[in-house]
Amino acid sequence: MRREIPIELNWVSVRAGCSLASVFTALCNGAQQDVDTFLQLTPTAKIDVHVADDTAFSVQRLDVPRPHAQFFVNARAIEVAIGQTTFRFTVGINDEGRCVLKDDEDKEYEQWQVRKLALEKLFFPKS
Repeated sequence: MRREIPIELNWVSVRAGCSLASVFTALCNGAQQDVDTFLQLTPTAKIDVHVADDTAFSVQRLDVPRPHAQFFVNARAIEVAIGQTTFRFTVGINDEGRCVLKDDEDKEYEQWQVRKLALEKLFFPKS
């Protein structure tokens, strides 16, 4: 589904607000919301979100033996580690003017897609 391209966009302001730090903070907040929603739906589950600082957080399921998801940000990228696999993302605005994450092949991801990539098997291990 292609979204509309704005006729005018203050792309400089949009891009300035689309920083690694701001996207990382939004990912952390979104992951916490995902965990809260999952725990409402599955109250017997035990999941811990640990925020180390403004450059790292992790999500771990304590009641099922699975690798945990770790999120890191540095000056060049956001990295998501799940077990032995690490995904690397940069940020930028796309042609529709949205702030998106981009992998090494320049594929675009919305924040929820990155969280799903990292958390789906923790939430739904038998699926």
